[in-house]
Amino acid sequence: MTPTRRLELAPHAAAVSLGYVIFAYAAVPVSLTTRLEIDFASFGLLTSAALGAFVVAQPLASRLTDTHTTASLLRWALVLHVVFAVGLDLVSSFPALVVLRGVWGVVGGFVLSVGATQLARLHAGTATTRQQGLYGGLLTLGGAVGFLVTPRLVDVATTTPGIGPIHAPGALLALPALALLTRGRNDEETRPPVREGGGSPSSDGDGDRSSVLTHPVVLIAAFVYVAIIGSFVTLSTFVTAYYTDLGVAGPLSALVLLVATLGRWLGGRAAADEWLTDATVILGGTAVAAAGFVALAAPLPPSLVVALPVVAMLAVSLPFGAVYAVAARATPRDGAALAVVVAAGNVGSIVLPAATGAARDATGGYGVGFLALGVLNVLAFVGGLLFRRRLRR
Repeated sequence: MTPTRRLELAPHAAAVSLGYVIFAYAAVPVSLTTRLEIDFASFGLLTSAALGAFVVAQPLASRLTDTHTTASLLRWALVLHVVFAVGLDLVSSFPALVVLRGVWGVVGGFVLSVGATQLARLHAGTATTRQQGLYGGLLTLGGAVGFLVTPRLVDVATTTPGIGPIHAPGALLALPALALLTRGRNDEETRPPVREGGGSPSSDGDGDRSSVLTHPVVLIAAFVYVAIIGSFVTLSTFVTAYYTDLGVAGPLSALVLLVATLGRWLGGRAAADEWLTDATVILGGTAVAAAGFVALAAPLPPSLVVALPVVAMLAVSLPFGAVYAVAARATPRDGAALAVVVAAGNVGSIVLPAATGAARDATGGYGVGFLALGVLNVLAFVGGLLFRRRLRR
């Protein structure tokens, strides 16, 4: 395997590990709420703590990717990710777990943003959209693996210190990425792009940084990302509890995340192979997601109640690669643009899971949360429609 190929594969391998650590705990809602003596609002806060910390990591990721090779940044961040992921399983109180999930989230958000930037630097044109779609798909695949593995470790958790082996298996999944980044180093291929006249993107200073924050394409990509990542995270957090409340047995929650994996890959492939434009993928995904979530908030036949979460998850997953690609090519400061998008999305993800959990505690159902996600996707669709020409290649 060539050094370049290793650099291309490393972010994808890291994404699987990140997805596992983010969502594995959501596979055992009854066990964890009982063991920690918490309600569903607090359960949702475990996701919010991690993804809220993702936001904190973005300014650092933006600044460092302007001046350093992404491969070197990714290597050291993954080491920290492994250490903190193992540490998460050693705590036994809810406050400590929330704090440590937040600390891990800073590292996880940094890895996610730097990995996306590395892919943008190693690929060009339509290949970027394809790779970003695959990147997002492997993040959800890690979550699906966690949904399958974690319930089988519940019995082990009762005999171990802390909350038990929920996050640590995800740390093991980071080892292939570290191996790829360590063997046959060729970090220079991931250095910041050089502008005409010399210098890195960071050489233009604060004025250039401000231009990224106010760039209309970056802003609309960020707004769409708020809708799709907020929907994805909230549905992933509560899908097991949702099906449990319905009395539905079987690994449906893992199926939902596997569908998300397929959706992210398919959306990236559709735009990359020019079956559809990035704008069409974004508009189509948010439109179907809006319809699906609004329908879930209404009284439905049992078959639709079971099937619609799968449809909604597929829809919100389709635009991930397109959103990343649109933002990355909007400005030479690709790392800064992606950091803005990821930060904005995770701000939304701070609020939505905890708010949905609180609504579930108050009403006994998820209708209010689903309706909020539907409205958010409607707004993303309208925003994308208004800026459709700017979203095109």
